[in-house]
Amino acid sequence: MSVTEPTDTLLTSCVLPGCRTPVALVGDACDGCIQAFGPMLRHDPDGQRMTADEIAERDRSIHNVYTWQAQQRKANQLTQSAEQPRP
Repeated sequence: MSVTEPTDTLLTSCVLPGCRTPVALVGDACDGCIQAFGPMLRHDPDGQRMTADEIAERDRSIHNVYTWQAQQRKANQLTQSAEQPRP
């Protein structure tokens, strides 16, 4: 998908992982992320904007890590509650 191709929704989400703030163009960062991360976000005028497919692929691996972390937390909580003596 190129920058000018329409998406299946009116707006797309911010390019930063985990941010769902709507933006006008695929690959754009939202104003909130730009303010929050300031100089850590650098614009490369010769670079290429990430495509929707590239963003989805990147986010899939991040989602998998978040899912694994949540499973680990739940397993730890279950282990801790099983180890506590019952009155």
